[in-house]
Amino acid sequence: LQQNLNCIKTQFSQNVTCYFTMNIKRIIIILTTIILTFLSVVIGKRLLLNHYREKADIALFLSGDYKAAIEYYGELIWWQPKTPILYYNRGDAFNNDGQFERAISDYNKSIQLGIRDSLQAYLRIALTNKKNGNYGAEGYYLQKLLDLSEGQKGKENE
Repeated sequence: LQQNLNCIKTQFSQNVTCYFTMNIKRIIIILTTIILTFLSVVIGKRLLLNHYREKADIALFLSGDYKAAIEYYGELIWWQPKTPILYYNRGDAFNNDGQFERAISDYNKSIQLGIRDSLQAYLRIALTNKKNGNYGAEGYYLQKLLDLSEGQKGKENE
């Protein structure tokens, strides 16, 4: 009887150990799958964004395909809506495509999001207004540009 009890205890202990070992292996496999899937998505997104950025830059700066550049920058903005340079570059594409109001809107959005070279964005707004025949707005933005550049000169001299 004692021998049977010992055998049952041993088998029970082995079964419990086997059960826990199998579950731990399953958990490790599930966690590994989740981590690899997450990394694939993150890396895939980064590759996709780099691909769109390259296509957008080529379309805008090299081939002059402004409609394609607008489309690619639009995709990039969908993924990264708080990146000011994307709006600025899409503004250039709109501007070159003759869509002046949309260009001005994107230049303003780039300023609102804190583009580093806001003076250049204000200059683009002024020049786009001039192209569009809106000379009052052109003058306004040129004056704003002068005021901002004077303010920056004052900060440099301090």
